[in-house]
Amino acid sequence: PPPKVSGFEIGEITRTSVELDWENVAVSDFEIYLIYRDGANIANTTALGYTDEDLQSGTTYIYELAAMDESNNIGENSDPLTVTTLEPDTIAPVISNLSIIGMTDTTANIVWQTDEEATSFVSYDSMSKDDDTYVIDHSLTMDGLVKDMSYTYYVKSCDVDGNCAE
Repeated sequence: PPPKVSGFEIGEITRTSVELDWENVAVSDFEIYLIYRDGANIANTTALGYTDEDLQSGTTYIYELAAMDESNNIGENSDPLTVTTLEPDTIAPVISNLSIIGMTDTTANIVWQTDEEATSFVSYDSMSKDDDTYVIDHSLTMDGLVKDMSYTYYVKSCDVDGNCAE
């Protein structure tokens, strides 16, 4: 069978994914790497890395890795790696520096900032504008305004975890 895989390590960890990396086993009849999570084979690859996705946030997982040769001989499992995905964000973004710039007779550009990447939404009277791009510097233009008319507007920004601020 192939030798035990070395250099098995954790890369980037997010709330829903774990990146795994390792060194090449360098045997002439190498076939594939077998990736195990909590004792179950979750993937097979010929690459020197794998990203396990769609995981639960704040959850601990144990990973192991083995190499298999062309004769289906499986080498010894790597030393186990224990990793916990990040906890979910439960805090809404903070909106600051809200202002109107570039006003004309029929348009007004609403700008603001958030302390983390978030979406942009402006509602004014019965109209609204939105942008689902996650940014820190927000800018939406209200159009179709009537000269000398007063408008009430509000802004809303939501982070990737669905926490919203108004």
